[in-house]
Amino acid sequence: MSSTTTLALLIDHLDLGGAQFHVEALATGMPPPWRVVVGCLRRRGVVGERLRKEGFSVVDFGMEGRIGGGAVRSIRRWLTEEKASLLHTHLFSASLWGRIAAGARGTPRLVVTQHNLWSPRPYKHFLPDRWLALRTDRWIAPSPAVRRSLRRRLGVHNVELIPHGIDLARFKRINARQRAALRSRLGLNPATRAIAFVGRLAPEKEVALLFPALALARRELPNLRLLIAGDGPEEARLRRQAAESGVSAAIHWQGEVTGAGLHELYAATDCVILPGASEGFGLVALEALASGRPVIGAGGSGVADLVAQSRCGATFSPGSVTDLAAQVVGLLSPAIDLDAMEKAAQKGVEEFSREAMLDRTRSLYEEVLATEAPGKRRNRLGMAPAAPGGR
Repeated sequence: MSSTTTLALLIDHLDLGGAQFHVEALATGMPPPWRVVVGCLRRRGVVGERLRKEGFSVVDFGMEGRIGGGAVRSIRRWLTEEKASLLHTHLFSASLWGRIAAGARGTPRLVVTQHNLWSPRPYKHFLPDRWLALRTDRWIAPSPAVRRSLRRRLGVHNVELIPHGIDLARFKRINARQRAALRSRLGLNPATRAIAFVGRLAPEKEVALLFPALALARRELPNLRLLIAGDGPEEARLRRQAAESGVSAAIHWQGEVTGAGLHELYAATDCVILPGASEGFGLVALEALASGRPVIGAGGSGVADLVAQSRCGATFSPGSVTDLAAQVVGLLSPAIDLDAMEKAAQKGVEEFSREAMLDRTRSLYEEVLATEAPGKRRNRLGMAPAAPGGR
């Protein structure tokens, strides 16, 4: 690499979310000779403002709607002015328009992290993804589930498995007295069993599954409560659905919780549930496990991979209310040794450190820059050019 190598990180938006926290970790964790610039299609958000305060250039391209012609021109100009050697994109729209903006010139080099399993418009996504996959230097999958999905859906094999990472030192075990104080602060008495959802209240998170499952589980565990930490476009509808399921009184709506408050919430609950079948990794699941809390996730998701590796938690058949309720009751059964499970959880996630993620990602960047670009061997249709003298 040269004395300074510019890495451009591009994402749909920089509101609070797992992909956004991952971009923040990449931006703040790349040492010299890397120079990092950050762009988003829309909404610089909380994470973008944090990065700006730390001295990073953060550009909001102001994209409106789903057609990004204007954004493509702005992204292309940004990449040229910043002299970006490598473009690393995150989430579907940024990966689509960012790769189109980069063109087929072979510079900047192209890396894409696929964060999720689920696509809201799978057929509309398939064709551009298939086309642009031909000029993508390397894909990053944060979990085996995402890697399997990429190979099955796009037939790509230049996929590197690099799990997301967190600062494990921030998530420490607490003693019984500290936990009792935290639970009291959240309105949970000693007899209460508490499950929690943490995340954006959006359709792909499938939060509505929790309400009928809670109603069923409360037949066996009448003191069961659900804490919901997060906000988003689905909140009003979810509150109505909770009322229709008859469980409103058993739900504690926490709003958006961050920082120390989030660590306290994990420590106070008995388990964390991420019901969305589209979860490609589940940063919340990793944080919960690092806090010693078992996790319940949909089978086949990235969360299920974490549960299997940590041996702490359970999975349920995606979309099944009865199976989800059964897993909650089983996990909170008196026969389950939650203290032993807590120790297993923290040991099972030791390899998911922020430092390990950064080291592996940096190595991948260096490898990509040291090899020939597929874009130089493709025309604008993503096909191999004709041999010299050919027709």
